[in-house]
Amino acid sequence: MPFKEPDKRKVYHRRYNKTYYRKNKPRFKADAAARRKRIKAAVDALKIAAGCSVCGYAQCAGALAFHHSGGDKEFSISYAVAQGWAESRLYAEIAKCIVLCANCHAENHLCAKTFDTTPVVVV
Repeated sequence: MPFKEPDKRKVYHRRYNKTYYRKNKPRFKADAAARRKRIKAAVDALKIAAGCSVCGYAQCAGALAFHHSGGDKEFSISYAVAQGWAESRLYAEIAKCIVLCANCHAENHLCAKTFDTTPVVVV
């Protein structure tokens, strides 16, 4: 360790980490983008596997949405995927949701229909 004193060590490491990030910024950006892409692919596969819980539609992940059936929503699934949040936290939130296609989702919100609120089983 270059510094025995905690304050000086903290300042040293902060400066070192900033410099290291600046020198390797393209790699950090590429790694983050790859992580987000991997998480999005996993979530899309989960949506397709589950399908719409009302009509059974399961062809296009973009037309399927996670619907929070109870009042225990902590965050939006799409926001967490876009930000690359931890998969464990993401799957815990998905477990509270049901999958609905765009039409059934709109009917649920606009027409106040009640659907089976059995959550998605995360494997």
